[in-house]
Amino acid sequence: MDSGIINSFRKLRQALTADDGVPAVLKSCAERQHAAFTWFVPEYCQYSLKALEHLVSESSLDDFYKRYALRIKCPEKHPRKTAVVSTNQTPLEIFGDIVLVLLSGDCFYGKAESSTTVFLEAIMELFLKAAPEISGRIEFVEKIENAEAIIADVTEENEEAFRRYFSKIPAHFRKGRHSAAVIAGNESTEELLKLAEDIVTYFGRGRFSVRKLFVPEGYDFSQLFRIISEMNSPLLLHNQYLNNLEYQKTTCLMAQRPFMDAGAMIFVESEADSPPTGVVYFEKYRESILSHKCERLRGRYSRIVASTDTAPGCCPFGMSNMPSASDLLYDETLKELLFEKRQK
Repeated sequence: MDSGIINSFRKLRQALTADDGVPAVLKSCAERQHAAFTWFVPEYCQYSLKALEHLVSESSLDDFYKRYALRIKCPEKHPRKTAVVSTNQTPLEIFGDIVLVLLSGDCFYGKAESSTTVFLEAIMELFLKAAPEISGRIEFVEKIENAEAIIADVTEENEEAFRRYFSKIPAHFRKGRHSAAVIAGNESTEELLKLAEDIVTYFGRGRFSVRKLFVPEGYDFSQLFRIISEMNSPLLLHNQYLNNLEYQKTTCLMAQRPFMDAGAMIFVESEADSPPTGVVYFEKYRESILSHKCERLRGRYSRIVASTDTAPGCCPFGMSNMPSASDLLYDETLKELLFEKRQK
């Protein structure tokens, strides 16, 4: 593991917590980011900063070091240029890719829609000022060329084109992933409050947002729905989200598909994994041992959220959108690309 990279992230963490909190330049930048891309509201820009602080915390980096330090096989000279094409669904989602690529020993070579990177650019400016030694390892470009490996967010429509175009280099193509929560049915009000945060933060559009629930037969949703409807979240003040929510309700009504209305979103019973924005899917289960249910779901979702009292080892409620560095490697093929099957 490159101790220089670890030290650079320490400097970033110090810069983020300067001025007894969020630097003033980032507060003003959050408003500009919202103007450029309306899904990135200031509240969620601020939330993403807390998530970034957690991502580059001592505990996060120490845990990553213990797990992966011995698996990195990268020449000290001429590090590989790894490209990342990201849809950047949350204000700093692509920064997680920067962390992974740099920790692997590669250089980051990224592309994302410019309207989504206003806040990211401010963070990068802060990062490069705090740790100028990192400047040669990170580059954002308009077009990916001469990459030696690639990580790309793809859809059903463009996946084949990506595979053809990048067929000669190591590649990892990501389709929409998100987290799932397994509910035992005896959660406290505090736990449900935290689960609601996992669901509504970033409008549910994040890579780690909870968008699928597994609930016991006969589960009563009323308390969770009351909490969601009473939350002081940006959802009910966001015209684009509300228009989308009404569209989803109309679609269900026209298809005669039952749904439950939680005010800020609707819940639909489905075995599918990827609901549209404004919708949460749920499935019922009959297993009496919750930990077994959680174990069977690993690898299918970014994270499995559950009460740590009943399902040890799962992500605790309220922490879904606060991944550590190790949590970013939820996909085995991504582990292989960055830390195992590397080109010589």
